[in-house]
Formats: sequence, structure tokens, C-alpha cells
Amino acid sequence: MRTLENKNLTKNIKLYEVIGGASMPPEGVAMAWRLIAGFNEARMQALCNRVQEVLDIVNSVFRARNNNKPITFIIGSGYRPREWEILRGRSGNSRHVLSDALDIIPSNCSARLAVEIIQWMNTRYSPVAGGWNGGFAISPPTMAGTKVVRIGFAHFDNRGTVARWEY
Repeated sequence: MRTLENKNLTKNIKLYEVIGGASMPPEGVAMAWRLIAGFNEARMQALCNRVQEVLDIVNSVFRARNNNKPITFIIGSGYRPREWEILRGRSGNSRHVLSDALDIIPSNCSARLAVEIIQWMNTRYSPVAGGWNGGFAISPPTMAGTKVVRIGFAHFDNRGTVARWEY
């Protein structure tokens, strides 16, 4: 079995964060590690470099509104093995299987600011002529009046052609 050193892929993203992800149940993360031979570190590195650029822009726009604390991203979903996708009733053709997709959730900030960041990313990256050559979509936040029920997330992938959709 291949082993991976836990290293920084970027200044804010660690390798172990992208294997499975924080939103994946423990049995899914265990399967991702059991089937780690399917993980392509070079592809994930390329994507993480681009997502780090997004995080840097987010901080340049929103950090002052976060009491000058850096905003970070939680990797909700990164590499997922094809077997996991099929077990979950999906096609198995997700970009996550190819190690070039991340679902990210803004963190180290209030839920309200995280929602604003997701909405800002949707405005910036959703248009086909926007600044992302690859797949992009958001799972929109859920609100109950002014209360944040669910922050939502943004999906980024490195497919090389522009693709947009809604969850």
C-alpha cells in the first residue's frame, strides 16, 4: 500500500485534508485511505495551487471585515474513490475520483461572513466568462430569516474546460 507524508500542498492546505474531506463520513475516509492507490497527488497539487489563489483573493476582500483574522477554507470533500461514489448511488465519474475537485467551506469567520463569501464566489466564478477555467458550482446557503442554518459550499475542479451547474 502506498503511504503519503502529511505535507503542506499550499501555505493553507495540507495533503491529509484533501483525502476524503471533513464532510465525508468516517467509513468513506477509511475507504479513501484503503484505496489510496487511485489518488493522483500531482493533480491535487495543481488544483490546490489554484484554490490557494482563490483563498488569497477572499482574504484580500474580506479579511478586514473579519477583525483582520485570516479566513481559511475547510475542505469538505476532496479525493473520493470510485467505489465510494458507486456505494453512495452516484455514477463514479465525479472529478473528485480523479483527484482534481475540492468542495470548500469558508471558516475562521462568522457563519454570516462565510455565507457572504460563498455568495461572492458565486458572483465572481459562476459566469462562464468568470475567472475560473474548470468546473464551478455552489451549494447555496440555507437561511431561516436572518439566521444561518447551513453555510453551503463551493465546488472547484480542474477539468480544463468551463463547466457550471447548480446543486
